[in-house]
Amino acid sequence: MRLFSSFIIFIFFLKFGVSLRFQAASIKGRLLCGNVAAIGVRVKLWPDDLGMDVDKNSDQFWTDRDGNFSVFGPTLEGSAKAPVPAIFRIFHDCNDGNRAGLRVFKFRIPDSYVSKGKEAKKVFDFGLLNLEIQPFDEERSTEN
Repeated sequence: MRLFSSFIIFIFFLKFGVSLRFQAASIKGRLLCGNVAAIGVRVKLWPDDLGMDVDKNSDQFWTDRDGNFSVFGPTLEGSAKAPVPAIFRIFHDCNDGNRAGLRVFKFRIPDSYVSKGKEAKKVFDFGLLNLEIQPFDEERSTEN
């Protein structure tokens, strides 16, 4: 069974692996927790590979003392036919009480801000977000 699975994966990459290309995205913004800057909040950028939630050498950064962030990276791969959606995630504990893990907010960067190549051609301005908000589809993470 393992040999068969390896063979299927090999055939898949043989057929589709050649068409992969580099893509890049960049996003900037500012985060608050209530009326104060959200300092040291981790923000990450990575591809959304067919719904799989896998960290593929994603670029991660932390907010500065004013809550500002700027995330960029040539770590996304897509096919020659269509880009893989770029996903931006925020890991924080604002308005969280004593719950284990971090709150995770996930956003899709518009395709028009995903560039071919290793450098982003445009920067998506995320704007200002107060992390006290309670989105309907919030996730939790136990990674540090």
